[in-house]
Amino acid sequence: RMGWSQFNQGKIGQAKATLKTVLTNPAYMSKSGSVESVTDVAFHEQVARDYAIMVAKDFNSNELKTVQDLSPEKKKLDNLFAVASDLESNGRKVQAIEAWTFLYQNQPQPQDRALSKAHLGAVHLELGKNENALNDFNEAFSLVSQVKAQFPKETEDVRRLIRSSIVTWNQAEKKKPTDEL
Repeated sequence: RMGWSQFNQGKIGQAKATLKTVLTNPAYMSKSGSVESVTDVAFHEQVARDYAIMVAKDFNSNELKTVQDLSPEKKKLDNLFAVASDLESNGRKVQAIEAWTFLYQNQPQPQDRALSKAHLGAVHLELGKNENALNDFNEAFSLVSQVKAQFPKETEDVRRLIRSSIVTWNQAEKKKPTDEL
């Protein structure tokens, strides 16, 4: 609660420090408040998610590793995805590229890597980096082709994102298309 109070008062650095303290102290992560007690998994997941949200609001690329390290194992990638998505949706494209790249480098599953590459392509396209966008889209398609039989829903989401980005690109360059298009 203290972390969110600080966050809502605009003291984002303090809020992140507070949550980081909670996440690194085993006594704070247990229901009983004892270091020997078992970690409250739901609480750990929620505090780690809150920390990821705060990192996205006051972004420093060095904190991506911290988000990954402090998140529970099954939520690491979800929290990194939340940071990257938040940065992208709030128009912080350069930072979004850093976050999507970090996430891509840490994803073991090809269908997840394809989604990160598709997002990277969309952001590069918005920044006018058409060659980078094309490379990202091609790599995403390559990854999709490897796993489309195993993960049809996930790969369809990637294809939909790429298709939408290319349609937008085509509309933007309708009168004078670039070589990349």
